[in-house]
Amino acid sequence: MHPFRAAIEAQDMDSAVALLSDEVVFSSPVVFKPYTGRDVVAPILYAVFEVFEDFRYEREIGAEGAPGDNNTIQIGAQGTQTTTSIAGIYGTQATGGSAVYVTSTGQLGVQGSSERFKTDIASMPAMSSEKLQQLRPVTFHYKTDPQGVRQYGLIAEEVDKVYPELVIRDDSGKIQGVRYEELAPMLLKEVQDQAAEIGNLKQQQQTQLAVQSEHAASQDAEIRDLKRLVVEMQAGLLKLQVKDQLLAQR
Repeated sequence: MHPFRAAIEAQDMDSAVALLSDEVVFSSPVVFKPYTGRDVVAPILYAVFEVFEDFRYEREIGAEGAPGDNNTIQIGAQGTQTTTSIAGIYGTQATGGSAVYVTSTGQLGVQGSSERFKTDIASMPAMSSEKLQQLRPVTFHYKTDPQGVRQYGLIAEEVDKVYPELVIRDDSGKIQGVRYEELAPMLLKEVQDQAAEIGNLKQQQQTQLAVQSEHAASQDAEIRDLKRLVVEMQAGLLKLQVKDQLLAQR
């Protein structure tokens, strides 16, 4: 617990005031201009403590921080608060932004896709369809969802057996989730490989059809030659029959 909060919880205003910085700023909910400086803020705290009954912490926003936390905003303490609610986000449409990620330490950030953020860039090798086939899409319900909305996804423990690099773990190594966003380029690669394979099969089929067509044309030519030969043979036989008839008449 932060020392200032501990002093407030213990109703030790002298200790709380002693912890105030010389540049402390107090923003009142009823006064537009904030109060600045320990000498100005200290009497206000004493007055508030005397006037209000049961003066205590209701919610904690700040955090103790750590050495070197310059230009850092910290809200709450990791392992203390278990729920965060921020108004004005749900239902508000936004475009052109980036998805926000949360690390196991509570740090917020985005995942850049620009080349300037990356090293060791290489084309993705051919994916193993067998490994992707081992992933089991499931439907499920979250235990904490009272409405029981059906969800779609994967089981992180099962993914860990196939693609351990796609599993999210906490600081203790316990499995927490799946990096679904990483599946998109993997599936895209698989689609591209299948498209290339289908293209090769089509090319082979066209080649086979061309060979078959050429063979069929050759057979047609042979059949025409045979038909012409048959007609010529029939004409020759007819001439012989005529000659035999003339000889018989003589």
